[in-house]
Formats: sequence, structure tokens, C-alpha cells
Amino acid sequence: MTQTIPSPSTPPRASSADWPPKALPEHWLDSLFSRMEASYGSRFADMWGGTDLRAVKRQWAIDLCDLSPEELRAGVAALRSCDWPPSLPEFRKLCRPGRAYRSSAQALPPPAAKASPERVAAALEQVRALQPEAQGKAWAVRLLERHKRGEKIAPSCVEMARRALRMEGQP
Repeated sequence: MTQTIPSPSTPPRASSADWPPKALPEHWLDSLFSRMEASYGSRFADMWGGTDLRAVKRQWAIDLCDLSPEELRAGVAALRSCDWPPSLPEFRKLCRPGRAYRSSAQALPPPAAKASPERVAAALEQVRALQPEAQGKAWAVRLLERHKRGEKIAPSCVEMARRALRMEGQP
């Protein structure tokens, strides 16, 4: 049985008198929670153990009311690929996957003061000191030495090593 989030054109059922006026309709949350209960079973029930489930639904309804019906549908569709039932913040991210990335990127602090050329040169020198000479071609030298000792190496790898050392066509 497939459940869907009702569209705004669906005639709403009456919500309880204590249901927040600026929230998703109560029956939308009932439908969403029923879907997650059917999909996740005891994982979903255990997630809310010891809580007032009605209060949880009410909070979800308030926090999700700024999402469009399309975003809610995207969140429901994304549940198919979730192994665990999502928390409220996780469900919001499922509804707006691209926005979650942008909001975290905007939270980064501004870059520190630009490094001086002297500091950059010193850092590069430290990196170079850690690396052996002929750093870019050492793999090719080692591979050809292994090949000369008789180790079985794929011909394409031997050829790549020769090309890297500009030894094409040499034995």
C-alpha cells in the first residue's frame, strides 16, 4: 500500500483543537509517521520510546510547515534509501538536499589573513624536505627494476613506466 503526503488541494481533515494553526495539517504528519512506522518497524518505534508521540508530531508539523509540497514529496521519496528512520533535522535535509550543503558552506569562517610569501616558501621547503628526489618518477624506476629482476609485470605497466622516463621502445 503506497501512502503519499496529501497535496494542498486535498480537502484537509479537521485537526485537533490544540493543533498549532501555523503547522502542517495533523493528518499529513499521521500519514508520514505511518509510512515510517511501516518502513522501519521497531527501529521507528524505539526512536520515540519514552516520548509523547503527539508532541513529537506537533513539533515536526511546526518545523516542516515552511517546506513546499514538492519538498515534502522529495523527503518522502528519499526515505526509500535510508536504512534508519530520520530525525527531524535529517528529514529536513532529505527534503532539501542541496540547501543543506549551501547552509553549511555559508557557516564557514572567513579566511585568515593572507600568508606572506616568506611563510609560503618556508612551508614548501618543509614539504620538499619530506619527499625524495625524483619524486614524480620514482615509481617508474622501481617498476622497471622489478621487471629487470624477472618479476612478472603487465606489459602495459612496463610501457607506462618507460614513457614516464622517456625510454619508449627501449628494452
